[in-house]
Amino acid sequence: MTNTCIYEFIPVDKKYSSLEEGYGCIIPGYSTVTPVVHGTLTDKMKPYYLYASTYDEEVRLKTVTICENKKVNVNELKSPNSYFITESGDELNYRFELPDVLVPTHYFSPAYHEYEPLIAYISAANEKNTLNESGKCITKLALYGEPRITVVKNPYESNADGTAKKGGSYRTAQVQVGWFPINVSGAAKKVDKITLSGKIKRSNESAYKPTNITTKLIKTDTDESGWVTSTYDVTVAVNKSYTHSFALYASDGLGGDGVSHMFFQSAFKLFDFRTTGRGFALGKPSERDAFECDLDLVVSKGAEFKKETVFRGPVRGHRNGVVIIDIEIAKNSVLMDSTRFPGAKYIFELALPRDTVGEQIDEKWLPELYPEKICPELYPICALETSTESGLYEQSANDIYLKVYLTREPKEDIRINCKFTKSMSLEAQDAAGGN
Repeated sequence: MTNTCIYEFIPVDKKYSSLEEGYGCIIPGYSTVTPVVHGTLTDKMKPYYLYASTYDEEVRLKTVTICENKKVNVNELKSPNSYFITESGDELNYRFELPDVLVPTHYFSPAYHEYEPLIAYISAANEKNTLNESGKCITKLALYGEPRITVVKNPYESNADGTAKKGGSYRTAQVQVGWFPINVSGAAKKVDKITLSGKIKRSNESAYKPTNITTKLIKTDTDESGWVTSTYDVTVAVNKSYTHSFALYASDGLGGDGVSHMFFQSAFKLFDFRTTGRGFALGKPSERDAFECDLDLVVSKGAEFKKETVFRGPVRGHRNGVVIIDIEIAKNSVLMDSTRFPGAKYIFELALPRDTVGEQIDEKWLPELYPEKICPELYPICALETSTESGLYEQSANDIYLKVYLTREPKEDIRINCKFTKSMSLEAQDAAGGN
């Protein structure tokens, strides 16, 4: 017999876990488990120090001290009696049960499927020898994460069957849905399909309403980790006289829904008066008591703005100016763990095309965040950098990455005006260096 230090999860719930099957039945975010450290020591050694990493709601991972100076810290155990240390000849067997934990959800995806290691450490000694051992958690977990949606083809005008048609009364977009199937014998809960649904609202409405959608499965790819990526054409009927905001939801019947927001433009109309007589539009139907323009604007002379101006979307032609775009961090957005700044546990990252402002954006553009209302979850530092950090994106020379850090997960949607300013000092340094 050799010295061992084993760390594993023992499922304790019947709803989401199965003792018979184990693999595939411990589902992050849903399964409750008992962390257990056990093993064998030889030569009459005693556990001198015993540490283990475990989960915690506040810090996600924490290290607990189970034994210290050969004394058991019962306050860290499941109960004062949830352990044993027994001797048999020269061997000593030990087992310690930690308090039950709900295994937290990790934001897995086909491109990111690595679980944080949980490790136990033991230091043992007798009158002659000392021993230090460690072991990773041996329990295999389902790499489950909630569904997520990526738009791969922007919405276009179409017929009811999704065929492109200028002026069509439907909008069709192509999306990829990543989801993780769980269909193991013995598991009470299964995930064996994905369901898509949608909600829509017109530009003059304040609330979303459910709407019928038509989906066409294009292809399905399975990653070696077990994740499935399903590609769909999604077609939605619209009123061509309005612009629409559309929310697409992907549900696997187990976790929270993945959601993606899309913008459906109204039909082209060269010139249109508002029925109220107080507004008109170029390139689209008039929907507001205002001047609206959906045509490219070419300004050959100076332009003067008497009141505040906010640019909602890509703005072209600015150099050393200011660009403002809107971003939204939904409460169920994909957040990744971050250790970059003290107190900032999570990162929300967006890949932006470098030509967002009509020229190549680089790290010389300085980002500032202005949330619509007080938002204690936002960390006061953000970044605009050339490399991705979250693991959600493949590195691309055509993109630059906006990084927003959060102290905790948002409890409601966060809407932010993001202001980019070209750094004049950095540009002057570049110019001086080139002379």
